[in-house]
Amino acid sequence: YAGSAFGPPVPVRLAWFIQELPSLVVPLYYVSVHPDLPTPALFLMGLFICHYMHRTLIFPVLIRGGKPTPLVPFALAFIFCCYNGYLQSSYLCKHSTFPSGWTHDPRFIAGVALFFCGMSINIYSDHILRNLRKPGESGYKIPHGGLFEYVSGANFFGEIAEW
Repeated sequence: YAGSAFGPPVPVRLAWFIQELPSLVVPLYYVSVHPDLPTPALFLMGLFICHYMHRTLIFPVLIRGGKPTPLVPFALAFIFCCYNGYLQSSYLCKHSTFPSGWTHDPRFIAGVALFFCGMSINIYSDHILRNLRKPGESGYKIPHGGLFEYVSGANFFGEIAEW
């Protein structure tokens, strides 16, 4: 997808920041206009916001080098994040219902633990990938350490476990 047929290049850090921004801004807006959210919905919105704070504000700053992103994939990612932010926020703020005591239910607690475990795996795996090559070095590298010892896409595994 890196060819010129997919549009002019967008600097990778700028692309990541802009494309992920709707998944951060939209939930923050929903929380601000729905101050009386039930605790479970507010907590789940907080997890979503936590993930996208990292993806929008921290991850792009940590990118080392990286090829520019063609305009078409960048635009598609932006559109996805607009819909994702809207759908998650709309559901949790307007349509979800939770039984009394849901935040103390073992399923809720296990889900939250799985989210943080997945987020930790994702962040650590991204760290391993960023540090595969020394500055100026190029070429194919195989990541080692963490869950890369067990799965080839540990960063993706962590993100899947989050959600």
